[in-house]
Amino acid sequence: MHSMEKTQRVIDHFMKICSIPHCSTDAKRLFDYLRDFASERGYSVESDEAGNIHIYRGDCDIVLQAHYDMVCTGSAPDIVPVRDGRYLKASASSLGADNGIAIAMMMELMNEGRDLNLLLTSDEEIGMVGASALSLDIGGKYLLNLDSEEEGVVYIGCAGGSDIVAVRDYHREMVEGDIYRISVSGLPGGHSGVDIDRDIPNAITTLAAYLRDLDPYLVSFDGGERRNSIPSSAEAVVVSRTTPRKRDGIDIEKISNARTEVVRESRNIFDFLSEAPHGVLRYDRDMDVVSMSVNLARVHISEGDSRIEYSLRAMDSEDLDMLEKSISSLLKCCGYDISVEGRYEPWRPRRGEFADYLLERLSARFGKSVPKAIHAGLECGIIGMKYPGLQMASIGPTIEYPHSDRERVDIESVGRVFEVLVDILDGFEKRGRR
Repeated sequence: MHSMEKTQRVIDHFMKICSIPHCSTDAKRLFDYLRDFASERGYSVESDEAGNIHIYRGDCDIVLQAHYDMVCTGSAPDIVPVRDGRYLKASASSLGADNGIAIAMMMELMNEGRDLNLLLTSDEEIGMVGASALSLDIGGKYLLNLDSEEEGVVYIGCAGGSDIVAVRDYHREMVEGDIYRISVSGLPGGHSGVDIDRDIPNAITTLAAYLRDLDPYLVSFDGGERRNSIPSSAEAVVVSRTTPRKRDGIDIEKISNARTEVVRESRNIFDFLSEAPHGVLRYDRDMDVVSMSVNLARVHISEGDSRIEYSLRAMDSEDLDMLEKSISSLLKCCGYDISVEGRYEPWRPRRGEFADYLLERLSARFGKSVPKAIHAGLECGIIGMKYPGLQMASIGPTIEYPHSDRERVDIESVGRVFEVLVDILDGFEKRGRR
């Protein structure tokens, strides 16, 4: 079949995936659809209690792996894909190309009737829940993850991460005055790992800096969308002593004049949030990758209860330990109780026979391929701990701005990567018969 036709078939599968809701924690319908899709084509299908799916037929040394949940922003899970030149995006939401395009590639491989070994994991986007609870016998000697987002690159390592959740109560008091709703919205957002070095503004710190200058009483504050996204919106309700000044990017709405309950420590909150750590903390020039970062992801303050959520990433376990301690200490000094959630270890960069084979194949297709590490979480590190000795690497098509309403995938890149994926499988099969 002509490569353009194959590309379209992959895109058609992806469009079907888009029509089935599959936000993290709510992907049961896609789980059922994928199981039925594989069974109807003669593949053996197994799943575990975590919702991971193992699809297989024949004796395959390479396990292809991807996750089937997505980060839902905007109107998602109601996704309306739109063609924009060479790109496919969604009209008012995240697209789910991360990692739906990989699932679509697997579906087309099944349509072709190949012998395959496929692992589809659940709830990757909320702390790699599926991979952490994986209890299937996947077999294979090599694992090819399809969740990276830069065409022509072989990824051989990734960051580890964890989330810090901080809670505390604030004192309340009654004041009377003009009540305003002040908000920041429509910022670019982005992936808290791969986009953290792109100087994308954080809506939480942006709004907090404005409020610090205004110095009002705080009624409530709500900012950010999810832990693994750079916040694109934030909103506060305040009682202001003075009329708020207009500023680009700040929306101001007067609600009423009334007596209402506010946070006594309002000024302290504005000071902390406007200066709170966020962004790149260290860069590895040798690997050309961010080595340590923090994302101030979510803030919710209402009726005196305050909750702050941070996502942390580091390419080294010791750095991740240090980061957890430093952010926790800072929040504790501000009176917060701390819990650390969803930790996963880094996948240490390592070249081997399998990575070298992939570099050879991708170089033949793209003219050049290089090994890299990525400042995002791939499931390879967790899966590798469960199956020692499994050689792993990751490839994928070009996907930009994942975890945001700007997410888009390069359609031509999808075709090229699918073509090289077929070449990898065919070449490995021939090599095994020598």
